[in-house]
Amino acid sequence: MNKKILIIDDEKESLEICKRIIEERYYVIIADSKEKGLEQLQKNEINCILTDLVLPNVCELEFIEELQK
Repeated sequence: MNKKILIIDDEKESLEICKRIIEERYYVIIADSKEKGLEQLQKNEINCILTDLVLPNVCELEFIEELQK
């Protein structure tokens, strides 16, 4: 089975572009908010996360720490 990559970005166009490029080789899950990204991490075994660190109402360092947990 392909590795799973989670892409988190609040800009839907960026999400779709990244997904189209990456899904040729990997299984891609997308989330358009911090909350949805964390939800996907709980539901799926994710191998890699690509995220925009500039998300609405998100402290970048705290978000990284949350992702690591």
